[in-house]
Parts: sequence; structure tokens; C-alpha cells
Amino acid sequence: GGTQWGAFQNCPKLKTVTFKKGALDAVIGGYTFKGCTSLESISIPGNYTTIGEYAFNNCSNMRTMEWEQSSSSYANQIIGRNAFYGCTNLASISLPTTLKSIECEAFVACNALTNVVIPEGVTYIGYSAFRDCAMLTSVSLPSTLTEIRGGTQWGAFQNCPKLKTVT
Repeated sequence: GGTQWGAFQNCPKLKTVTFKKGALDAVIGGYTFKGCTSLESISIPGNYTTIGEYAFNNCSNMRTMEWEQSSSSYANQIIGRNAFYGCTNLASISLPTTLKSIECEAFVACNALTNVVIPEGVTYIGYSAFRDCAMLTSVSLPSTLTEIRGGTQWGAFQNCPKLKTVT
């Protein structure tokens, strides 16, 4: 996608997307599925290294997201900023250990998330990454984490009123 427009942006009837495993270092570009409000689940093969900024922003009916482990020994998978912002029904995320970075505001207002496991391998969580996740009760952080970034106004897990356990 471009800087503001994605290939399938604002396709409100798009319900199913199937990614086939292919070349290494594939990318889901910025804004690609932004506003696809009928998209219910997404499964991303391990050959994808990047979920771009705003890629699934405001996919309000998305319930599950699974990203497979990369088979590459040099994998450095990244979830871009605002990638899942406003996915208000996203209840389940499965992240690979080849994921290194969750950028700022990646999962803001994902109100159906109750439990988040950040896998071993992740080193960075950006500011506001899980801000305003109203139902989030537990978070598991990896030993590989070197920075949870705070912003001038927003913390990574700010405004998560039901958060009880951080491991």
C-alpha cells in the first residue's frame, strides 16, 4: 500500500483473505486492509516479515489473528504502528517467537483481548501498544524484552482497567 492508501482499504464486504506461503521476506504493506470491517480472521504464513502500519486498522469484526513462525534463521518480524488499532472484537492473537518488535499503538482499543502472551524473542514494545484494551486481564512478557517504550502521554498498557497480572 501507499502512504495513505492500501490495496484493499475500505472494502467493507471483504470477509476472507487467504495468504499462501511463498517467498521469504514478504510484507503486508501499510494500510492494506484498513477498514475492512467484515474481515473475521487472519492467518499469516511465517515467510512474512512485516505487518505494515495501519495494515488491519479498524477491522472491527476481526476475532483472531495468527502469525506463523518464520523458518528463516535471520528472521526479524515486525508489527507496524497502528496495525490492529481499533480491531474491537479481536479476542485472540498468536505471535511467533521470530517476532522482534511490536510498534507503537499496534493493538489500541482491541477490547476483546483478555490475555496477551508476548513470545520469547520480542525485544521492543512501543508506546501505547496495548492502550485502551478494556478487557485485558493478563499479560506475559518475555525475558528477551529490552524496552517497553513510554510516550510523552501514553504508556504501553495505559487505560487497561481490568489488567490484574503481568508476568
